[in-house]
Amino acid sequence: MGGRGAVRLGDVRPGTGGALLRLDLLGLEIPPGTAILLAGPPGVGKTSMALEMAFAALAQGRPALYVTWEHRAEQILAWTAGHPDPLRAELLVLAGGRSTTLFDVERALEAARMDPGGIRRGLLILDYLQLVPIPPMPGRIWRPGDGAVEAFRWGLEWAARSGGVLLGISAADPAGWDPRRALMGALPAEAVEMAYDADLVLGLYPDGPGRVRWKLEKNRLGPAQEGRLAFDGARRRFARLEEGDGAKAAGRGA
Repeated sequence: MGGRGAVRLGDVRPGTGGALLRLDLLGLEIPPGTAILLAGPPGVGKTSMALEMAFAALAQGRPALYVTWEHRAEQILAWTAGHPDPLRAELLVLAGGRSTTLFDVERALEAARMDPGGIRRGLLILDYLQLVPIPPMPGRIWRPGDGAVEAFRWGLEWAARSGGVLLGISAADPAGWDPRRALMGALPAEAVEMAYDADLVLGLYPDGPGRVRWKLEKNRLGPAQEGRLAFDGARRRFARLEEGDGAKAAGRGA
C-alpha cells in the first residue's frame, strides 16, 4: 500500500471529504475509502441490494464494477431490468465464474480507470467472498475461508488507495440469523474477521413476505441504524418501508 504523508490535526476540518456515494434507500452517505460488508442468508436479497447500490453510484455519476463468482452476466442483465436502461448500459460486470482471480479484478479496475492510479472513484462489489479462489502460495497452509478474508483485505487496500467504496458480500448461517441477536454470532469465522476490518457491516433479515429488515450492525461513521424495506420480486427492487406501513410486495431476492 502506498504511504500517505502526515497532516497536522489542526489542519483537519470535519466533513471536508464529503460523501462519495449517497444511499437514499438506507439514508446513508458513504465517504471515500469506505469498506462495507453485506451479509445475510440465501435468498434474502443480498445481490439485489448490491445492485441497488451500484445503480445509486451510477445515478450519481460514479462508475460501478460488479464482480461475481456466482452469477453469469446474462443473469445480471435479466435481474437489472427494473432499473433505468441508460444506467444499465453503464454497469461494468466481471462474471468469469470460479476461475476469476484478484488479478483479473485489478485489470478490470485499470481498464475502467478505477485503480489507484486512475481518475475515477467508484464502487467495487465482490459477490460473494466465500467463492473467491485461494491463490497458490508455496509454504502457506490455507484455512477454509482464507480466500474470502484475503479478497476483502485486498479490497480494503484498493479502497484506501483509490478513494473508492468497497462492498463485499458474505454468506451467513440461516439457522442463527435473527435480528434480535448480535450479527457476529451468525457469521462464519472468516466473515467475523472481515467484519472487524470493515467500516460498515450491513445485515439483511427476512421479515415476512415481500419484506426485509436491515440493520447496520457496525458503523464507524455514526450510530447503528435499522429499518424495513419492501421488495418487489418481479422487478428485484427495494423500496423504503416506514414503521407501521402495511405495504407489501410479493417475491424474494437473490
